Amino acid sequence: MVYIEKSAVKGSIFKYIENNQITYEIIEENVVEELNDLEDAIVIRKSSKEIHSCPSTKYYRCCNYQVLDIMEGCPYNCSYCILKTILNHKNIIVNDTVDTLREELIKLDKMSKQRIGSGELSDSLALDNIVGLTTIISPIVNSLKNSVFEYKTKSVNIDNLLKLNPKNIIVSWSVNPNLIIKREELLTPLIEERLNAAKICAEYGYRLAFHFDPLILCENFEKEYKVVVEKIVEKVDEKVVSYISIGILRFMPQLEDIIRNNYLESNILANEFVETIDGKLRYLKPVRYYMVNYLYNLIRKYWKNAFIYLCMEDVSIWENVLGYDPGNRQSFE
Repeated sequence: MVYIEKSAVKGSIFKYIENNQITYEIIEENVVEELNDLEDAIVIRKSSKEIHSCPSTKYYRCCNYQVLDIMEGCPYNCSYCILKTILNHKNIIVNDTVDTLREELIKLDKMSKQRIGSGELSDSLALDNIVGLTTIISPIVNSLKNSVFEYKTKSVNIDNLLKLNPKNIIVSWSVNPNLIIKREELLTPLIEERLNAAKICAEYGYRLAFHFDPLILCENFEKEYKVVVEKIVEKVDEKVVSYISIGILRFMPQLEDIIRNNYLESNILANEFVETIDGKLRYLKPVRYYMVNYLYNLIRKYWKNAFIYLCMEDVSIWENVLGYDPGNRQSFE
């Protein structure tokens, strides 16, 4: 059910919902907590949330990615999801920031080249048929000179994208073997479905990206990820891929009990983790090196020129696998 706070009535998202005849209910301000017990509650509110740099740490290399947290909460149910430890509500909250968004994007665009995206606190496309965020964001981004906007997703909800100009837009998919999707990424489309959606977007004119993030250690690790890489290569031409990221599973210690108590089929905790200098649990460094090295060389076997980078990983792994240190955020970008 969609609930719209009074201050968000007549906003851009409200207009999309009305135009598409989506059922909604108008509510008072700041009653999100009262809706916490309702299943699948989507709350639209007026907000002035700003674009910010992707959270990072000085200990691990990070790109200079700018994040628009226009939506908080996700309809999917991934066992490893960090949202379970950082959000203080169970709803999906959509922030109608359009009044300030245009000004902020123009200001950023004038400063330098920018890579901006959504998908940190939610899935960028999973609810696009209901809230129509792509129909609001894409026209703004396409008016800019120096910026690209990335929709990160596990979804196949691409209908709105196929009505919009792909000019300054990248559509990216988080990818994993079906073994992991079925066990850890509950309610999400299988890898074949994601790649079919990616193929359609590429044929329409979009640039693509793929994120092996989180890369998860599993039985038959090499075989399982080889299947994923081969499926990507089969479906997509290297020329339309802007970049590929590899980010190994990492999470805050408090997520351990959540996984243990709520995801009985999960196999994540069967492996050994160590608390690293940023407070997150990661596989031991030799294990991470092996995983990255295997996947990097596997991709390179098929695609010689695709840009590959590591997300939140130690400089020694960068140097030993990719052959260089990308430096600080600004240098990397």
